[in-house]
Amino acid sequence: MKAEETDDDTSMAAMGTIQTILSLMESVFKNPAALAQCEQSVCGLLDALFTPDGIDYFEDGLEILTGVTFTAPQPLPDSLWKYYCLIHQACCGGNLPGHELAGPLSEGWAADYLDNMLGPLDNYLSRGTQTWLSGTGPTGMRYTEMLYAIVKKGMQMQDDFAAAQSAKIAALVFENCKAGQADEWLEPYVGLLAAALKSCDKSKGKQDELRWILYAFVMMLWYSPTALVSVLDKNSLTLDVLSAIIQGASLLRSHDEKKALILALGNLLRPMPQMPAHVQGTCKKVVQTAYEQCKEVQSMRLKAKERAAHQGDDDDDDSDWVEEDDEGFIQDLGDDEDASASRQVKLMQEVPAQLMAVLSGEGEDDEDDSDYDDDEDDENKTSALDPYDEFIYLGETLAQCPALLQQSDLSAQDQQNWKNLIQE
Repeated sequence: MKAEETDDDTSMAAMGTIQTILSLMESVFKNPAALAQCEQSVCGLLDALFTPDGIDYFEDGLEILTGVTFTAPQPLPDSLWKYYCLIHQACCGGNLPGHELAGPLSEGWAADYLDNMLGPLDNYLSRGTQTWLSGTGPTGMRYTEMLYAIVKKGMQMQDDFAAAQSAKIAALVFENCKAGQADEWLEPYVGLLAAALKSCDKSKGKQDELRWILYAFVMMLWYSPTALVSVLDKNSLTLDVLSAIIQGASLLRSHDEKKALILALGNLLRPMPQMPAHVQGTCKKVVQTAYEQCKEVQSMRLKAKERAAHQGDDDDDDSDWVEEDDEGFIQDLGDDEDASASRQVKLMQEVPAQLMAVLSGEGEDDEDDSDYDDDEDDENKTSALDPYDEFIYLGETLAQCPALLQQSDLSAQDQQNWKNLIQE
């Protein structure tokens, strides 16, 4: 009984400490210079959490890694790519030097954490694109192959949520790579997504998987419409996929999703005169869909402005409890000489004090911040689509191909309304 109580106490201590670390890391992530000072401590903690023994805190480890990979300078340092390989191992299994898996664990031990893996994987692809495209892990497996294996594993789990997260991960490839960089991966991903599109539940209220499969195809259109159509034609999927995107446009609900769709449709319209006849046959529906999405985005923009105008400064500062309680809590952990803490818990006990020491000296290190001034825009960018305004992009498309409007089914009034909307 006493042993069980000790285990419970240790578990509670670890949970409290990891929350303390997460709160302190919020401040670290705002200061790249501070991150550089505590990188060794943070990586030591991640080393412990990215193992089967750290499964209880793996979600927290992924959250920390998301912040680290977002804050670290570009290109991401080699030391951080170790955790990319460990994410792949956690999902798909296999052995890495110093991280061997045996028995049931050999096929992966955290495949159900795909949604938590999305954040760091996004940062690896967006902030380390060239390394991702050309890099290999210690076993010789390419980083690109690792990501495909993760997506494939999620698609094969026979779980709607896992499939949706896998589609989101697949979309990252074509969001962050420039046309031509990932052509070899179009057909493999099309194969996975097309099979999922055919089998997924399309009934009302259960369309989350369909939503993100369509979004992944949208990002492929944005990446390269000509390359995608070539692959789709090869597999007799072109009209099925384009029809699914047009018919499922309403499933893409957020502004970012609708923006991506408008950009992708604009990208498809630009080479439309050179497309095969069966693709040109979709032109009117593509134009109509782009018009409807523009109207919806404009409505969302106006509502956002109204909310911003009425929003007050009532944000709570969640960091207050850290300032009041951190030192006492850490001291309590240190005084518990009878606790049989695991390696993870011991590391957790050490990290908060190290983070606080770094943060307490932030004022003295202000001069170091200038090293990152040139990267400020990159650090604040959350999507490769951020530099593009969907209305401007579509306006340029229509200016290049005025016949698109003239040959559409839009009324003269709708055409004028659209032009006015784009020019606002």
